[in-house]
Amino acid sequence: MRAFSLLLIAVVALLAIRWFRPEPAEAAEERLAPSEAGVRFLPPPGEAVKAAAPAAPTPVDGEIHVSEEPGVADAWPANLLSTKDGAEDEVRVAAALLHGTPAEVQAAAASFPKDRALLLESFSWAAAGERKLALSLSEKIEKESVDERERVLFEAVLTGRAPVPAVASVGPVALAMEMSLLARQANQALLARRYVEAAGAYSRLLIGEIGAPWPAERRLLAEWTKGLDEAQREHRWHPRGEWPAAETKIVSGDTLIGIRLRYLSEHPGAKMCTGLIERANRIKGLLQPNQVLRIPTEPVRVVVDLGACWALFFIGDEVAAAWPIGIGRPGEETPVGSFTVRNKLENPPWMKEGQDPIPFGDPRNPLGTRWIGWDKEGAKTSYGFHGTWDQQSIGQAASDGCVRFLNSDVEQLFQILPEGAPIVVQG
Repeated sequence: MRAFSLLLIAVVALLAIRWFRPEPAEAAEERLAPSEAGVRFLPPPGEAVKAAAPAAPTPVDGEIHVSEEPGVADAWPANLLSTKDGAEDEVRVAAALLHGTPAEVQAAAASFPKDRALLLESFSWAAAGERKLALSLSEKIEKESVDERERVLFEAVLTGRAPVPAVASVGPVALAMEMSLLARQANQALLARRYVEAAGAYSRLLIGEIGAPWPAERRLLAEWTKGLDEAQREHRWHPRGEWPAAETKIVSGDTLIGIRLRYLSEHPGAKMCTGLIERANRIKGLLQPNQVLRIPTEPVRVVVDLGACWALFFIGDEVAAAWPIGIGRPGEETPVGSFTVRNKLENPPWMKEGQDPIPFGDPRNPLGTRWIGWDKEGAKTSYGFHGTWDQQSIGQAASDGCVRFLNSDVEQLFQILPEGAPIVVQG
């Protein structure tokens, strides 16, 4: 009996050696070879020699179509986003990547191929600061089965290096990944007091969010607006900021009105107001002889996004200020289209057709402390920007069609927005 037991043990040992023998060290090393970013991906099963890249498949309905036209997706205008009917899954996952938690990304990407879903979940964990967990998940991914741009963005979130800008249109998922990386860059730049970089990054985030195919997240818009305000305080709204300007030296008797008129005579077609000069130069009190003022030379405009309930004030192509707004209620919707600033009133009365004017300060007057009226193709309209006493209506569809601001916000806009400046209202 003892001899039989020894024989049985020997047979079991031989079988264990045969079936559980570890792979050669070289094979293990090759299988777990790190990429440039130190991220380990599994090669496809049975891969011996890297095959030539296959031709791009013909897109079908529901897929993301990527344009081959050159361009850089820096500010992500809407025409750079490749979407078409049937891409709801892409948009849902993109929104989860930028707005949600790793668990929400995992749930949203459940319908994606396994490796892509793992890559996006790994990205979200890395963006949340869980680098080790992200690396652990990434080891299960077959490198060749994931989109190259998405893989590059994943490596960027792990390494902290900025990815090379895309040279073609991007789909919603890659856009959300780029914006997530840009948000981190903006925060880091602001903490490091690199205000020009931070202002540009927050500007691109705000433009990207209101132009994206997913619904804008007001929590993030508020966060990025706060960051923008801090950065622009030391950039666009600082007399020594790095922004294009015409300089003028103050002589005895100069006033801001005179300086504005002189600038406009030298720059036909420009739109300028004294408040813009005042704020850009941080003027407080009287002008001093020999003082040098800088006058912004880039055109200004306002973009109103009704879906996001947010307004952006541009100087040139950069957002210099932004605010939450209220818009027209159902049946009295704020019209979309292009307008210009017609007039500006402090402490405005409220005038409604067929009724006597209601003076400022009357509880029945809803206009707040400022009114900025709109023209449409040279004709007066009944629409405009105004303040409100009802703070709860900001972010809501509650007005008679006009765009509402908090009083403190409309007073800022009133100061810096010249008459004749363009306004774009988009849905």
